[in-house]
Amino acid sequence: MPKDTIVDILVERLEENQSNMGRKIKVAVYQTSVGRIKIGKNKWKALNDFHQGVTNAGDESIEISNSHTINRDADVHVVLGYLPSQKYQSHHISNGPHIKLKHDLINFCYPNRKGKFVLFIDSCLFNPWNGSDDYLRYSLNGVFPNTGYYGEHERLESRYEVLRERYNVPEYEWRTPSDDKHILLCLQRREGWSLKGKDPVDWAIKKIHEIRKYTKRQIIVRPHPKRTQDISLLRSKLKAENVNYVTGKITNRGKMQMKTSLLDDLKNAWCSVHYNSGSSTASVISGVPIFIDDTDCFANPVANHDISKIENPNLPDRTEWLLDIVQKHWNAKEIKKGVMWNNFRPYIKKRIKG
Repeated sequence: MPKDTIVDILVERLEENQSNMGRKIKVAVYQTSVGRIKIGKNKWKALNDFHQGVTNAGDESIEISNSHTINRDADVHVVLGYLPSQKYQSHHISNGPHIKLKHDLINFCYPNRKGKFVLFIDSCLFNPWNGSDDYLRYSLNGVFPNTGYYGEHERLESRYEVLRERYNVPEYEWRTPSDDKHILLCLQRREGWSLKGKDPVDWAIKKIHEIRKYTKRQIIVRPHPKRTQDISLLRSKLKAENVNYVTGKITNRGKMQMKTSLLDDLKNAWCSVHYNSGSSTASVISGVPIFIDDTDCFANPVANHDISKIENPNLPDRTEWLLDIVQKHWNAKEIKKGVMWNNFRPYIKKRIKG
């Protein structure tokens, strides 16, 4: 089914629903949720597209571009990037005004205040194939699959084919057994939210020692691209054999560039090990079995958890999981036309006051 045909079908459903809307939902879109470091056209565009989509769907949206103060009249508050409750945050997370805004919104909207929501816009899980953010994820009151609400979806196989073609994702079979393949251990950014306050180096040391109880395979440690300095720290603390490291370099533009891509490191991997990293999704799609610690991970339904099985991992059917992952992503055209918003609207409408 052509891409535009899918969008047209969703638009028709939106128009049908507009005839019986009732009270308009009030939405506040916070341009100020973007940190100064991240300011750029694509970040602003994602929020602006959302604002247009809500308006096109017949609801009321206001863009907030010069204030970090909550609009208390709004039912839904839209921000770029997730932030967990302070209980799970690393002390390394920035305390800039955009972070404080998200804290204030979380405290204002949930878990005790009914009828108020935070909607988070987050990155695409298919980025490793071409680095594009044509498709993004949108969720209410959380981003983990078992805590965030991702809307009502039909599992359209055609939608998966469209997204796979856009990101040039090959069809991979599960990895075949081989003694010469390595284990890829992926670190996460200590400043990020997904580690839930854990130190990535300490986690890696503990995990490598655990792996060594069950296999002598080479372990390759891949740092988060924005935290390559963690490799030096890990090397200074870790005492283990047959462990190598992926390193990076500073480009002429002052940015960190990894010497190998994630997909390169997965090519000859026997399996990969993660806390709950988004890179686990790329691993599964690439046919590389994964072992994870945190069940909040997007790849949890197709993951292994018992490291003692590292030489004999489970290889589950990925079909339903892939379809589910795809339905959590929306492109700019779908956002602008309001078809994505239409998937959230019935859920919100039942729960707002008035």
